Amino acid sequence: MPSDRIDGVYFESVDLGPCVGVNWRDGDWTGGRAAFTAAHEYAHVILRDRTRETFHLAAGERDPQEVRANAFAAAFLMPAEGLKAYFAGKGLLRDQGLTHLAPADVVRAMDYFGVSRSALLFRLQNVGLISQELAACLGDFTVASVAQAAGVVFRERAYIGTRLPQLAIHAWRRGLITAGRAAELCDLDLQAFIDLTRELGEQQEVDQDAPLIGASAAR
Repeated sequence: MPSDRIDGVYFESVDLGPCVGVNWRDGDWTGGRAAFTAAHEYAHVILRDRTRETFHLAAGERDPQEVRANAFAAAFLMPAEGLKAYFAGKGLLRDQGLTHLAPADVVRAMDYFGVSRSALLFRLQNVGLISQELAACLGDFTVASVAQAAGVVFRERAYIGTRLPQLAIHAWRRGLITAGRAAELCDLDLQAFIDLTRELGEQQEVDQDAPLIGASAAR
């Protein structure tokens, strides 16, 4: 998606089911905007409240379905209790609020939660941890320079394709997919997948509630 006016797309296909596309921008070096877009589109997958959309993340959104998807994305990426626990661990939480927050604190939290500055500040304000005035004060510093001064190197959020074999093996171990499907996701034939799991010391968990544990999981 070359257009910088498109953050993501969502559509449902009879053959493929729900499909999500995220526009990863080269200049978005924190990956936060793309992560929020992915979570936003995931909300539509769960809620099934749209059959298609072209999404542009913008302030002041009024469409109730888009507002709900944004709210889901914020809560999904930055759960209220997770925010409180994080800032409490940093010694910054006082009386269930953050009366002081430095730009370096914001940058470190951005890296920890994998979100953009605007998403973090809006979420902190919405859950009552910071005031509107404090959010406004923290909205105009240069993230790159503060990150460099604070020694923060934003962790790369790998494209899901690089983690797909790990996720496939985990799903097979849990009995959620067959060995054949896991092998396909790993781009291996079945015997190569079996050899790989042996080399890794991977074994299926014995859980009778798992849908595919047992003979069917070996196929």
